Amino acid sequence: MKTIYFITPDMPVHSAGVLNIYKNVIALNKFGFKAYVVHFSKQFEKIKWAKFGKDLPFLKFYYLDQLFVVNDKGQFIKTNKQFGSDDVFVVPEGFPMFFPIFKQQFKFNCKMVMYAQGWSYIIPSLGQIFNGQIPNLQQIGVDHIVTISEETKKYIVDCFSFPEELISIVDNYIDPNLFNLNLGKETTDVVEEDENGDLSVVSKEIDVEKKNMICFMPRRGVEIWYQTILLLANSTKKINGWEIKPLINMTQEQVAEELKRSKIFLHYTDGEGFGYPPLEARMTGNVIVGNSGLGSDAFLGDYSHWIQPNDLKNPYHWVEAIERAIAMCGEVDYKEVELSNAKYVEKYSFNNYLKQLNDTYKKIIGE
Repeated sequence: MKTIYFITPDMPVHSAGVLNIYKNVIALNKFGFKAYVVHFSKQFEKIKWAKFGKDLPFLKFYYLDQLFVVNDKGQFIKTNKQFGSDDVFVVPEGFPMFFPIFKQQFKFNCKMVMYAQGWSYIIPSLGQIFNGQIPNLQQIGVDHIVTISEETKKYIVDCFSFPEELISIVDNYIDPNLFNLNLGKETTDVVEEDENGDLSVVSKEIDVEKKNMICFMPRRGVEIWYQTILLLANSTKKINGWEIKPLINMTQEQVAEELKRSKIFLHYTDGEGFGYPPLEARMTGNVIVGNSGLGSDAFLGDYSHWIQPNDLKNPYHWVEAIERAIAMCGEVDYKEVELSNAKYVEKYSFNNYLKQLNDTYKKIIGE
């Protein structure tokens, strides 16, 4: 049986990119493919991913130091396993060194796939590995590219003239049961006065409402930028009465709960292949302040409650954009937002993801 090996960096903390690889492996094994996560070192097995629950039997692992003999300098010396034309290696876009190692050094005739979850790492990674030169992707051994958005596909075609027919898109998915505008109810204690004037505390269910809260998700090393913007906004009294909530070390359920209650989401990125945070913020009706990073254009471009600072490197422009967002909050029609979200609920559905994933790897392995 053809085997698909997903090269996966050793990330001791939860990473959306690694998580997507894990999800791909689980789904492919359920479809009847033979797929493995391949971490760099066997030491990584100490990291537990219990969150996959019943899907854990479908999450199969190998390690590079099991498959190859690697010297002290990290150089690949020889293989411990035979690889042939029935095998597929899937390599993240940030690790292009694997293509010439497998294709030129070991002369593998297996399929080599670049998994481009982002676009902004491709050229810097190539330049670092190939001494500042940007090689032709097919010449270094890239047979096929799987990416997660039309925007990233267009970038690869435009930059590298890579044949479009050899690029497949597998959209990410988002859970509409979590990220939606069904705010629900919560139980709270209220003080009531009876007909005799006596006071008592009564538990009541009340409708959950959005509150004056600004959320942001510290990621990609830009935490200090959010601190800079918010300190300036607070010091100049532009966000008086607003709660600031960083979304960090939270489950998806907790993130969804906070986004449902917040009104504004700040999003700054140097580059996105697909922006989970701004899509989740859109699905929950937040006014979004920030940039798309290219990969979020698909669902921010038509969102009427998205404000881009005129200069992303100027903190005063961010504060001005936040002021505009606060003013806009009173104008948001959540029913209209819900209607405009409907096409993205369908596009980024779990079923659509599964179909694209299955069709893509059938195409790659030639079934």
